[in-house]
Order: sequence, then structure tokens, then C-alpha cells
Amino acid sequence: MNNSMVWNNCSKVNVSHEEKLFSLLTIEIDFLNRCEEKAENIYQKYIIQNALFKLENLLYILLESPVSIDKHDYHNMVCFVYRTIETLIKCSFH
Repeated sequence: MNNSMVWNNCSKVNVSHEEKLFSLLTIEIDFLNRCEEKAENIYQKYIIQNALFKLENLLYILLESPVSIDKHDYHNMVCFVYRTIETLIKCSFH
């Protein structure tokens, strides 16, 4: 699923940007945890842990932030999540 598909699907749902981002992050963090369990070598494990660290930090900021996220910030954060995953795949599995 590409970024625009995620954006279009999420914008149809009547929930806040924070809730949508929280859901996306939880799904991707769960995915990365499963990938880490299946890592074939230490390099793949390191790349996955690095991606997990970035996404978990974003999740922490989201949970601790008293401000709301506007549509522009939300879109940038979704792109960041997918760039992180894309980098992980390029580095680890090619």
C-alpha cells in the first residue's frame, strides 16, 4: 500500500489525526517486531532495531504531546513512517 492509498483511506475515517497516526504506528511497530524475530543476520537485526527506535520515538512523542496534529503534520509523519519502512527493506533485504 503506498502513501497516497493510506492517506485516502485514513481521510475517509472520522477520527483525529492523532488516532490515525497511533494506529499506523502500532501496526508498523508490530510488523517490525515480527521482522526482527525472523532476521537472518546481525545486520538485518540492527537495521530493524534502528527503524523500531525511530517509530517508537515518534509514538512516544505522539502520546506525550499536548498539541493536536494538523493535516499537514499528519501527512509528513505518515510519509516518515513509510520512508523508514522503505529504507529498512532496501537496506536489509536487497
